[in-house]
Order: sequence, then structure tokens, then C-alpha cells
Amino acid sequence: MNNLRPDHWTISDFRKENKNLIKEIAVGFRKFLRYSGYAIGKSISTDGSKIKAYASRDTISIKLIDKKIAQIEKEIDRYLSQLDERDFIENEQEEKLAITQALENKIAYLSEK
Repeated sequence: MNNLRPDHWTISDFRKENKNLIKEIAVGFRKFLRYSGYAIGKSISTDGSKIKAYASRDTISIKLIDKKIAQIEKEIDRYLSQLDERDFIENEQEEKLAITQALENKIAYLSEK
């Protein structure tokens, strides 16, 4: 492909146009791992150092796992909405920059006259 690489706007537009598909893929991949036997749910691994020592207080159950899955889906939605907000802000900044540059060019032109 001769080192063709999409710019940030192409990636941003793709993400905006396919927000629901991205979420479906994330959830679908998790389900694929579970149903194909790659992640069978008999063992749980955690990343981090904050692990409670009292297993009887916070035992892991299907209800807790479902709650965590719902929480992850909300976090995905929140993350995608933050990206949309940042894209909007960047668009506004680029428009203001273009207007500013046009005005500066006009001022320079008029100053020369």
C-alpha cells in the first residue's frame, strides 16, 4: 500500500460513523471468547495491586460479573462520547484558526496597499 496511513480525521470519522459497531464488536468479542472456550469463566485474573483479603465479603458471582460487564459497556459509551466531544472542540479550534489566518492575511494585504 506504499505506506498509506489514514490521518487522524479519517480515523475520527470512521469512529463517529461506526460507534455502534465498535461497541458491538467489543461485546461480541468478549462473548466469542466465552462461548468458544478461550475464557470459560472458571478462573479470574486481575490487573492491579488492590485486592481485598476477605474473600467472604466480596465473593465473585454471576450477578457481580454481569454488573461488571454492564459497567464496562457504560465506560465504552462514556469513552466514545468523550472522543466525540474532543472532535467537536478540535473542529471549532480549526475553524477559528482558519478565520484568524484569513483575517491576518487580509490585514497584511490592506497594510501593503
